Amino acid sequence: MNRLDIAPVLGLAIVSCVSLADMCPPAGVSREELLQLRARQFQVEDPQQTGDLALSLLPCLASSDAQLRDGVAYEALASWMRGKQLPASTAGVILERLLPQVDPEFPDGEGFVKPFSALVLAEVARMDRIEPWLGDAQLDHLLQAAARYLRSVDDYRG
Repeated sequence: MNRLDIAPVLGLAIVSCVSLADMCPPAGVSREELLQLRARQFQVEDPQQTGDLALSLLPCLASSDAQLRDGVAYEALASWMRGKQLPASTAGVILERLLPQVDPEFPDGEGFVKPFSALVLAEVARMDRIEPWLGDAQLDHLLQAAARYLRSVDDYRG
């Protein structure tokens, strides 16, 4: 059994001395294992663990390591959402955790947290467009957060 298949859910509470990027790779998982996950096209032995693994990858959206941020975290989340491998309940947790990260006041030292959170939130919105599951209040909150984020963008390097 691969350790990735039993990845724990990590809390995303921000502690003053720990940045989100410091939580990537997730505890108990090596960078090499995450790259192997990508090589396996994000297939996990136990599909029931995909949700926990998805949540544990969220801090990697802040990583300065492009292979972990773009190639593993973002690609895995997008793949699982587009492949209908994540339940709406997990997508709801992702929504709750990432919405604060697109707020204009959220600290984003290296400039990766906000844009990659926005990209994943776009995948959450896509899930709802394909099979509606968000309530009106959640959808409104997502739309308002997206509008605030877009108005605050001033880095167009991507």
